[in-house]
Amino acid sequence: MFNPLFVKYRRKNPSAQRIKKITSYFEQQPTTSQHGNEESKRLKVDSATSSTKETLSKFARKRRSDNEPTNSAKTKKQLEVAAETQGPKLTPFEQQILQLRHKHPGMVLIIQSGYKYYLYGEDAEVASRVLRLEMYPNHNFMRSSFPVERLHVHARKLVEAGYKVGVIQQQEVAELKAISDNKNKVFDRELTAIYTKGTAIGEEIDPLNQSVNICSEEASANFILCVAEVEGNPSKPNIGLVAFDVASGEAYFDHFVDNPTREELEKRVEHLTPAEVLIPEKLSSSSAIVLKHSKARLEVLPEEKFNFSAALIETAAFLSKATGPTESITNLPAPVVCSLSALLSYLKSCNVDKTLRPENLQHFSKNELYVQLDGATIRNLEIFKSSSETHHGSLFWLFDQYAHPRFGSRVLREWLSRPLRDIETLRRRQDAVAELLHCSSKSVVELHSILQKIPDLEHGLTAILLGRSTPSSVYIILQNLRALKLRLEAIIGASDVVISSPLLRDLITESASLLSNVLQFLNNMNEDAARKGDVTNFLNDYSNFPAVLNLQTQIRSVENQLDKLLPDIAKKIGLRTAKYTSVHGVDYLTEVKVKQCVPDNWIKVNETKHVSRYHTSEVLPLRTELNILKAQLKQECQNSWRDFIDCFNVFYADHKKAVKNIAILDALIALSQLARSDGYCRPELVDDDIVINIQRGKHPIVSKFVNDFVPNNTYLECPENLCMVLSGPNMGGKSCYVRQVALIAIMALIGSYVPAEYATIGTLDAIYTRIGAQDEIFKARSTLMMEMEESSRILHKATRRSLVLMDELGRGTSSHDGAAIAAATLSHLINKVQCLTLFITHFPSVMDVVPHYNFSMGFHISKFGKESESESELLTFLYVVQTGKASHSYGVNVSRLAGIPKEITDKALIKAEQLQANDEIERSARHTFLNLWKACSVNEIKSSFA
Repeated sequence: MFNPLFVKYRRKNPSAQRIKKITSYFEQQPTTSQHGNEESKRLKVDSATSSTKETLSKFARKRRSDNEPTNSAKTKKQLEVAAETQGPKLTPFEQQILQLRHKHPGMVLIIQSGYKYYLYGEDAEVASRVLRLEMYPNHNFMRSSFPVERLHVHARKLVEAGYKVGVIQQQEVAELKAISDNKNKVFDRELTAIYTKGTAIGEEIDPLNQSVNICSEEASANFILCVAEVEGNPSKPNIGLVAFDVASGEAYFDHFVDNPTREELEKRVEHLTPAEVLIPEKLSSSSAIVLKHSKARLEVLPEEKFNFSAALIETAAFLSKATGPTESITNLPAPVVCSLSALLSYLKSCNVDKTLRPENLQHFSKNELYVQLDGATIRNLEIFKSSSETHHGSLFWLFDQYAHPRFGSRVLREWLSRPLRDIETLRRRQDAVAELLHCSSKSVVELHSILQKIPDLEHGLTAILLGRSTPSSVYIILQNLRALKLRLEAIIGASDVVISSPLLRDLITESASLLSNVLQFLNNMNEDAARKGDVTNFLNDYSNFPAVLNLQTQIRSVENQLDKLLPDIAKKIGLRTAKYTSVHGVDYLTEVKVKQCVPDNWIKVNETKHVSRYHTSEVLPLRTELNILKAQLKQECQNSWRDFIDCFNVFYADHKKAVKNIAILDALIALSQLARSDGYCRPELVDDDIVINIQRGKHPIVSKFVNDFVPNNTYLECPENLCMVLSGPNMGGKSCYVRQVALIAIMALIGSYVPAEYATIGTLDAIYTRIGAQDEIFKARSTLMMEMEESSRILHKATRRSLVLMDELGRGTSSHDGAAIAAATLSHLINKVQCLTLFITHFPSVMDVVPHYNFSMGFHISKFGKESESESELLTFLYVVQTGKASHSYGVNVSRLAGIPKEITDKALIKAEQLQANDEIERSARHTFLNLWKACSVNEIKSSFA
């Protein structure tokens, strides 16, 4: 229920103490949850709650008038009865506020009135809490306010806090309203923009020179993700989704049958990191749990938005508008059709549907094109976020240091989320990086440096398309597009640049061609007027707008008439000449000394100690006519400006394509700068062989922070060398090593150079990881259950072209069960799947199994000194991979490093030696028994006891 926080009985000038009491009372009232979804029931205002009425009664009893008797019990009683029985009498403006609230539920409304924006009722409470604005009583409502110039600051803060924000603007001009039939009515106001985390585009919330990602610290897309399910088996739901980024225009759809834990849905959420998620009212609880923990803003849409029959018509109409190749309606599964229709409806309600184009719709999970990285792999390999949940220290951070946030960073993030399987495309990227690596041309260097000074063109073009950009921003966009065009043409015509890379040549020449029409629009803009906000002179040439020219002529005529009045005015005040003056926005004033006589029909406007200012009787009607003409001119100029923008938006796709090409070029330059790092090489990519051969490879992130990082070799090839089983001391670098191999493979498969002396990487179809130990209480999954689910996914999905990383499988249960599970899993990966595998274990029995699979792949991380059964000396880790297995894990050594008391570690060491001795006895007995069982002669029996 909308609670306007009525303040019916109040003094004319309420004291600060009384306002504080009012505010403190309402701050104690229960507030609804965040994210803007709680406001749908707050529209009724006919009756206040009993507690509110009681408070109003108290206010009534305290009310005093200067002429009212202080002990009038009758008056007190009347006021109390009025407070209890009568509803508040609303002003026309307050009635308009309630109408707007009823028309636009579920959002925080920011309402323009004059030169300020206001928030009323519960919205004022939100402003007080989130924006730290003062909340004060105004007539019947509590209110907060701020100047028009601060809209982008406060609207952005509300969106970042998870609210859906609606901006209400005045639609009438005061001068024209004064001569209209509804001059005595309240100004018309309409909702002009809706802002959420996924639709935060435009000058009102995202000024061009301050454009940054509103949801995260890295430059990523702000996807709106719409999810739909087909009713059926809840353990195997049929899920469809559509993801769309308003700023870039990127759109993806996908369809899959998921399992009870929603692994496939979680994978796509990890990839897309949506800013906003749209779901139906009846979404299954398992899917809802995954989406609620995605840190995105949730918007629950009515169930009818996902109705398949209506969605089919809506989607067919949308796809019919395609100007290029796009998906056929017959190829889209039912859940995808429902999701797309619901998304279209939501975008239309936010007035941002123009940027969603049918030809941009792509299938997200094309297994034949991209290397599959599931959610666990993205987390475990720290692709986008490090273990500290920050951008710093991730693989993306490594590349992002060399790219510009508004250009190459977005492209690199897209490449990292979906590495390629197309060797030819990757080789084209490698050729481009190699050429940029050895290019010393001044033009290329200047192109990279100029991007640092350029604002976010992608967001800027989208804001122009949506009509949310100011003339000054449009001029800046055009100016920078022209500067890029000139820079690209300079590269093409430079004598010291010979572009041999086909990819570079295509990017540069195509972008310069797509921007060829920018100059004509830039030349027609008046720079001074655009920067000053002079709405009547935005364009240099208004020849195509006769209404503007006609009004300009009439204005000049009225101005001439006003100037002709000056000699007569000078004569009346006894001066040779006279001139008009302007004060506080009031123009055409005649200024005279205070005691000077003036005609009786002159109207005094204001005065000071020394002068008085008048409007003459002849000036007033002309001034009124002039103001009306200027207001009409302003409207006509705004119409002509919209026509100008519409003409510019005809080339939206071309300009967006050019900006995308420049972003790709920036990404390639970033890869070339990373390639200049010490120890980086160009990997050899092979399509036929399933191989990972790395000589003296380094972890790309850790090696940045550790000066003496120890490089290691890796050789995996199908079918001869499928697996490496790693054992060794805790903290010896096993996990770092296996992650290193996977990260080098991903870097190679986006076209980057890699930290190694030499590398050969074959095409992979997926990278799977089972690393670390954690539980998910909110999903009712224990540590072991998490291990088993991740392992199950790998065993079901891995193929011969997959790379699998298994780190200490089975440690979440007893040693015997864990070792058995690990051994069986390793056996399946080697014998059945036959994929490239890096397997870390501390179980000796698992290490013993390896020779029986005909792969003597037991490796360990060596330690300083000679191996012994005692850990009395502190270990020194060499971090070098060597052949053979380790006989100890040296866990007590880690406990010493962690500061466990010495008496405890000493006891632990003794106990460990006893357990180890018992294991050796059992292993020896088992070996003897097996030999006796196989013995066929007396000599063989004797040798069994030898």
